[in-house]
Amino acid sequence: MEHLSIWAGVIQVNRQYGRQALEIASMRCETLLAEQDHEGYAIWRQIHEKLSMLGQPGPTPPSIH
Repeated sequence: MEHLSIWAGVIQVNRQYGRQALEIASMRCETLLAEQDHEGYAIWRQIHEKLSMLGQPGPTPPSIH
């Protein structure tokens, strides 16, 4: 996914969920990983990383083993 598309996703998630955005992104990562949707997980992991760069505290999503 393009860099700008990831940031557009970050902005949308941040607008929609505010302070809970990082937690929501983490939960979405967990769900996608459990569903073995590795492509979706990779996108949401990037969104989570960018939200983290914005300085919002929240849980760390799981890693692919």
